[in-house]
Amino acid sequence: MAQSSVMEVSGRVVARKSPPFRTSATTPPPPTTTAPPTDTPAPKPTRPHDSAWYADVNNPFREFGFLFALAFLFTRFSMVNQLIEFKVGVSTYMTYLFGVPALLVMLSTGGIQRALRTKASIIFLGFMLWMVFVTPFSLWKGGSFKLLKDTYLVEFPLLFLIAGLAVTRINIQRMFRAIAYSVSIMVVASFLFSASWGDRLALAYGTVANPNDLATHILTTLPFVGWAYASERSQFSFMKAVWIATALGAIMVVIKTGSRGGLLAFGVMMLIALFKMSAVQRVLVVCSTILVVMVTFALAPGVLVQRYLTIFSKNPSVEYLDDGQLVEARGSSEARKNLLRASIKITLANPIFGVGPGQFSVAEDNEQKRLGRSRGAWQVTHNSYTEVSSEMGFPGLLFFLGAILTCIFSLQRLSSAWLSGPDVRLLANTLLLSISACMVCLFFASLAYRFYVPTLIGLTSAVICWAKSPEAVGRGGRTA
Repeated sequence: MAQSSVMEVSGRVVARKSPPFRTSATTPPPPTTTAPPTDTPAPKPTRPHDSAWYADVNNPFREFGFLFALAFLFTRFSMVNQLIEFKVGVSTYMTYLFGVPALLVMLSTGGIQRALRTKASIIFLGFMLWMVFVTPFSLWKGGSFKLLKDTYLVEFPLLFLIAGLAVTRINIQRMFRAIAYSVSIMVVASFLFSASWGDRLALAYGTVANPNDLATHILTTLPFVGWAYASERSQFSFMKAVWIATALGAIMVVIKTGSRGGLLAFGVMMLIALFKMSAVQRVLVVCSTILVVMVTFALAPGVLVQRYLTIFSKNPSVEYLDDGQLVEARGSSEARKNLLRASIKITLANPIFGVGPGQFSVAEDNEQKRLGRSRGAWQVTHNSYTEVSSEMGFPGLLFFLGAILTCIFSLQRLSSAWLSGPDVRLLANTLLLSISACMVCLFFASLAYRFYVPTLIGLTSAVICWAKSPEAVGRGGRTA
């Protein structure tokens, strides 16, 4: 006869008959109680990286140091300190006024660790350390030590100040906008305070008074003007008009410098930009650029046009180019080729340690005297890559190129990843254009120890780290 049993179901007592046959005495499982439903979801586990990011964001001391780093960045790219000194005759020491507090805050808030979170930063740190290592082997140790001191105090710290203090979207955007504002100042200064370089446009003051260096500076910073324009929310605004005028003025400055390397860099940058744009944007950019180029060449002296034609032919039309100007244009190209050959020869003769940072001119002079000539050219290599290889050997060149190429590969992955949101892609594409233009310009200028490469690596590192932050993931950033 079946026995009855009692069970509890959802708080109600229900009678149930036991089955007539059992193979063994079994004990019914204990009743399970379920927790009442709640409207608050369980918190997601926080990754260690996220916890560190939130701690950095909420650190007011870091934000205080970031303001000094922002002012330091703007001063370096706008060169307002050099402009003031040129007009007033008094040094303002702005770089030390802003740079020293920013550096102290960066060091005291763990900025070194934040800056070294990317491969590009680590590789460039190797370049910096190798520069220290080869200095004792220099042909002129005093000259190399002075260059080492200047670069470590003013040029290289930008990498750590940017990547170590810019951790939020607002931080990065402020730095991009500061560089864009600096372009406006440089364009106005180029026309108001120009120097006489024949028919070529150049500044009358500062470290970019040379037309080729001025073109490099403008082209490296020009993509940030495009970012500033694209980041404006309203369709029509006063600032959009300012950015359009700045971009067109910057293109005119580059053309009027007569820099053949600058013209090639501009072409490369435009090709990459067109590849990244939509069809409508391509039409607008191409039409406006062609219009500016035509107007600029129409207003430029004929000798400037003929100078550009020497890129394609050694015997351009002499309608505007007299014998002296033709000799100068040809001689400039031939002199650069001779310096390039000399730098390659010195590199092969000193493949490991080089001749010492900043000592190519000394080594080239010694080589010319050894060959029986009275003296050398006493000029720089006019090529940043052979500047590094001849003065720091192949290891230095590998560190230098490795850091730049790592930035390009990382930014390309970031801009093409389907997880990347519009903010991340716009930042990454801006840096891709800037680095591409800078790389081409570096082939025609000796700027390996200047702040351009450290700045671009620092901005790249900041963008990559922010793209993995909770803030970026919430805006369509990458999750890994």
